[in-house]
Amino acid sequence: MTSSIVLQLTSVVESDDNLNNNNTIGFHPVVINGKKCRFNLNTINENIIWEQELTNTYNNTRTTIPLSQVISVRTCFCPKINTKKLICDCVVNDILIDDPIEHKVTFVKLYYAIPMGKHGWKVEFLTFQTDHTYTDSALFNYVKRIRDIIDGYKRPKRLLVFVNPFGGNRKGRKIYENKVFPIFKLASIEVDCVVTERANHAKDIILDPQIRISSYDGLISVGGDGMFAELLNGLLIRTQRDNGINWHSVDNSLKPAKTVLGVIPAGSTDAVAYGTTGINDPMTSSIAIVLGKRLNIDVCAVHHRGEEKLIRYSTSFLGYGFFGDTIADSESNRWMGPKRYDWAGIKKFIRHRLYSGEIKLCIEPSDGSPKDNIICTNNCEICAKAVLKKRDQLNEDDSPACISIRGKFLAINAATMTCRCKMTKNGISPKAHLGNGCTDLILVSQCSRLEYLKYLLRTAMSSKSPFDLNFVDVYRVREFEFNPIVGPNTISTNRAQLMNASVWNCDGEVVDEAAIHVKVHCQLISVFATGIDVQG
Repeated sequence: MTSSIVLQLTSVVESDDNLNNNNTIGFHPVVINGKKCRFNLNTINENIIWEQELTNTYNNTRTTIPLSQVISVRTCFCPKINTKKLICDCVVNDILIDDPIEHKVTFVKLYYAIPMGKHGWKVEFLTFQTDHTYTDSALFNYVKRIRDIIDGYKRPKRLLVFVNPFGGNRKGRKIYENKVFPIFKLASIEVDCVVTERANHAKDIILDPQIRISSYDGLISVGGDGMFAELLNGLLIRTQRDNGINWHSVDNSLKPAKTVLGVIPAGSTDAVAYGTTGINDPMTSSIAIVLGKRLNIDVCAVHHRGEEKLIRYSTSFLGYGFFGDTIADSESNRWMGPKRYDWAGIKKFIRHRLYSGEIKLCIEPSDGSPKDNIICTNNCEICAKAVLKKRDQLNEDDSPACISIRGKFLAINAATMTCRCKMTKNGISPKAHLGNGCTDLILVSQCSRLEYLKYLLRTAMSSKSPFDLNFVDVYRVREFEFNPIVGPNTISTNRAQLMNASVWNCDGEVVDEAAIHVKVHCQLISVFATGIDVQG
């Protein structure tokens, strides 16, 4: 099996004396995937290098694999090499063996992750065996040293997994059993799995004081954005409760959760998976978890306006008006699966309802704009600086510009991440950042159906920015407040119906309270994710 991580290097065969060096085990002959090769473990650079033995050694191709991408090294008892089957039973049940000859070990398999396509990752493996010039005990010296190194990495050892068997196309359980669990097993992760039976089942378990959440390195959602939101709300409320913090007060600072969240995409939109990895691929998300890849992301606390009461926490999307009506209408058509969103959206587009309201927001000059041409990557400087910034110690030049906007709106959207999914290739707000402590607030004012269709098409598939339309205003804010202006039903001159109030779409769930106060908490939680590769 070939690797896509290939470096062209000058061939240098190191002396066997390096075997006892603390930093490098020298190149030694082994048989890899049935071919005679030279293999090297470099403990300084923490990588392994191998090349096939050829007559002309000047231009040998060497494959370099960082140990940070090695998932595991396993013993195998299969009678013959099978380079196509990823995981065999003897590999899954492997234990570290001190005497490979006595136990009749035939192969050693090294599993590692490599990039695949745009944003994706996959698992490959090398099958090692010794030749007559190199002893089994020497090969197992490699095995032990590689295991010692990767055991020192900060990777999860125990996970609590929640599987939603109903979300999306009802494939959550199958995805977990066939794609996810074998990778967890391969990485020697202890897993407790709960298949949820109802809404808020996972949240209730997390809030149960009898469950020692701190004993797990991560809580994993196998499902859609609604399932992830359950884990998010349960974990954050549990964290505040355990630390004696009143989470209902909008003025209180919240305690970050120590347990890391993870999401295996198996839903209808998978905005969280897209936003944190760039793709909704279960294998990519599983690899991020087993390798311990982490991102710190922002969380919006959604409160009742004027009341000291939390409604819920959100990480991706809040939508009032069009998207609120769409999610509310789709609830009665769950039997349609993901297509219910398209059907509800068409009906709401035809009705073209307007909602009157007042929105208050404060724009801070240091936060940039959603129109800036800077994308959030896995090494984002904006997010790195945001967590260091003292939010309560602003200079006079950085004082916020607070404004109030009254009007009639077709949609009010807040994107705390890009909210990219299959239905919008760039996202609701393509330049939103995961950890800048802000949400991108998008106001779509009164316009014709044709104009609104132009906005939807630009959001869904066009390279042109939807924010350039004159009826669309966008702001990057840390906090905002909305209050509906409720009045009797009337018919305006353009026949758009003025309704009393809409509902909010909060990460795919309906929030009936129209009057809300939203505050962004900078990088409040950690998630297992690779981030968006700048090359992707």
